Amino acid sequence: MAVTYEKHDDRTVEFDGERYRDSFIEVFLRACRDAGIASEDVSQVALTSQAQTFAVMDGKGNPTTPFYSWMDKRAEEESAILGRELGENFHRHCGFSSPLPQLQLCKMFWLQRHEPERLAKGNIVTLPGYLASCLGAANQVDRNLAAMSGAYSMEMKCWWPAALRVCGLTVEKMPRLVEMGEAVSPGKKSSISAIRPRSIVYAGNDQSAGAVGNGCRRGSVLLTLGTALVVYRVVG
Repeated sequence: MAVTYEKHDDRTVEFDGERYRDSFIEVFLRACRDAGIASEDVSQVALTSQAQTFAVMDGKGNPTTPFYSWMDKRAEEESAILGRELGENFHRHCGFSSPLPQLQLCKMFWLQRHEPERLAKGNIVTLPGYLASCLGAANQVDRNLAAMSGAYSMEMKCWWPAALRVCGLTVEKMPRLVEMGEAVSPGKKSSISAIRPRSIVYAGNDQSAGAVGNGCRRGSVLLTLGTALVVYRVVG
């Protein structure tokens, strides 16, 4: 099922989180019907995402902003400022070599500069994290997605204090970190009555999940020829 994006100009690309949740439910139930199984019998759900897609979520699990897509490029000025603020060693912390307008970090900085009241009233949530929260899990993200955000330090293996500081954020405002492929038990009842998994797997970004799903294992190399043009090799 296609995601309905809203484009207000040639730089903004966003979508409604609740509409996305409803589409997820419809696709999930359709897949169960096609497979001839009851949705209640699905014990584990794995979630992956195009990197960088995030929103601000309140304490009740409701998005208070649209979800900002990876394709959104509104943060051009912010990316230039962050390039100066965070210095030439940015590549040691992030999966990208320099701040890009599409990076989650740059758009969080855009929110801090343009809509600080919205940023102050909630916590950052990724798209998989939002769907997981609808299924009863806490606000969490795997390190694979986090490493592509610009707000996580691969060198320090935690949320990057310098990056969060520029955005006026604290670690408490960010999702809890889990390992890619880690199965987490929901801590509360799913708000989606037809889907009640016993565990949720945080499966990284779309490219990484595709690499794992296509058999990329230690000692092998996988080349993807989609938009990312990536070579994968398992190193740990």
